[in-house]
Amino acid sequence: ADRVTTIALAVCIVLSGAEPIIQAGHCDFDVEPLFPGYFWDTSCQEGMSGCNADQKNMECRFCGGGNYSAPCPPTSCHFPNEPFVPYYWDPDCKMGMLGCWADGIHAQCRFCGEHPFTGVPCPDKLLAPPNKGTCTFLDNEPTTPYYWDANCTMGMLGCNADGIHDQCRFCGKDVYVDIPCPASEVCGFANEPMTPYFWDPECAMGKLGCMA
Repeated sequence: ADRVTTIALAVCIVLSGAEPIIQAGHCDFDVEPLFPGYFWDTSCQEGMSGCNADQKNMECRFCGGGNYSAPCPPTSCHFPNEPFVPYYWDPDCKMGMLGCWADGIHAQCRFCGEHPFTGVPCPDKLLAPPNKGTCTFLDNEPTTPYYWDANCTMGMLGCNADGIHDQCRFCGKDVYVDIPCPASEVCGFANEPMTPYFWDPECAMGKLGCMA
């Protein structure tokens, strides 16, 4: 008999206090709140701070600021298209600080770790980009860097790089130089370094920091 194994991975950032339980669910606000953040917390009960945030679902919970001490997971950021730059909820973020306002909605939603946000360290535990797939090159591994872009569609520059998956995308070199490469996908370290790094299309042998 066929066997189907489903693996569900839920990772959340815990900045302080007890770790909330997070699983699929959707708050239903009549008007999207700009502050504080919110998320779906299955541990919510009547009387717990921030629960029933949308006045419709007990599991809908305010977090990350104001009168609500529950830490916000990265899912409190709301992007129209999921980015490939890492992000997290930073309650100290303000407009004008590097990486803040990442989703264009919440000032506390912050990019980190990847160029040009290498100066913003990511928390140790971070939500992995969803819809992650793997490029499949049947012949030779290309010299042009590539990554998985869930937003790629046939006809967009660099997409369908492996000739199989539309989401497989060339980046950072030659005609694809204007497509930024996510360093976490194109740099290959045996052991992840402590020093921040990014993909620099202008790097050359002998330049400081290149061939990291």
